Amino acid sequence: MNKIFILGILIVLFLFVQQVSAECNATVWGKIDFLGCNDSAAINATIQIISGMYLLSTQTDENGFYNVSISFPSPSKNITIRIIKQNKNLKEYDNIVINCGDNISINYSIGKEPIQSFRGNIINENGDNINETDKEEVRIHLKLILEDSKNVNASESITSTMTSNGSSFYWITPNSFYCSWPTKLYLWAEPTENYYYRVFDDENLVPLSSPNYTSLIGCSLSHLPITKDFVRLQRKSVGDNCSYNDECRSNLCDQSFRICQCAGNADCADNQICDNVTHQCKNLTCLGNQRAFNHTCIDCSSYDFDNNNITDIFDAVYLLEYISGEKKDISPGCADVDNNGIVDLFDVAYILYYLVVF
Repeated sequence: MNKIFILGILIVLFLFVQQVSAECNATVWGKIDFLGCNDSAAINATIQIISGMYLLSTQTDENGFYNVSISFPSPSKNITIRIIKQNKNLKEYDNIVINCGDNISINYSIGKEPIQSFRGNIINENGDNINETDKEEVRIHLKLILEDSKNVNASESITSTMTSNGSSFYWITPNSFYCSWPTKLYLWAEPTENYYYRVFDDENLVPLSSPNYTSLIGCSLSHLPITKDFVRLQRKSVGDNCSYNDECRSNLCDQSFRICQCAGNADCADNQICDNVTHQCKNLTCLGNQRAFNHTCIDCSSYDFDNNNITDIFDAVYLLEYISGEKKDISPGCADVDNNGIVDLFDVAYILYYLVVF
């Protein structure tokens, strides 16, 4: 009895060793890239090798390559190779016969497909339509950037620019893109002289705080455009609260204190200068015989407008001609003789008073 049992054990071991020795090995490798882009790479794509209940999985590396070793009983096996990104099946190769010692290369290039266009209105902050007399030319941009990609040509990262030409409606139709791969979308409008622009949040019924509307984009199946309205808001002066640079007329928002700063004197009032340390506007302090004009103090004590080194009645006449538009060569700072911010007949009267008193 013991001899029969031992013989059975030996037979089982013999068959097991035969099966192990008969096991085959093969390799499946390849690269996933973007069609038309040399040396490009699709990074972290999942590659699945499937055969019945048998499953092997790996991911592409930073150069888009993958390599999988497979073990199976001889002489051959049918497998399916599936390429996946973020639970989306990009490509599937069925009924591939693999034999002992095979070294199979399966490559895939992600192609371009149509994506949806964007359109919408440009409206005032209160929701009203923009008056014809208050329309400004607005440049609207759409940019698409691939995630987990390498060496995609710069020309493939689309920047579609649309100029409204004074209209309150825009429409952007991008070219085809690699939209089956995760793609980040950015939609924004450049600020104009008087306004900055934000995409309207349809869900919360308020303009977005960020300059960019951002989302993931997919390929267009219906070809129906996506509607995103822009709201325009008044740009802010130096010292006003802000969150982003484009909110400020100076294009400079202090991110620590959240206030608009001045970049230069041009961002300040005529009688102010931009402080180089605080980047805030400060008033000029001029002497009694000076006037603040064009961000500096100028000497106006003589009122010798005709430049003959004599202050007399003819200077009052010269100022009258300046007020009427006949003369152009008087500094407005000095023409405002009484320093009340207005050049008028009272300034002429002040010169006459000056002649009598002095």
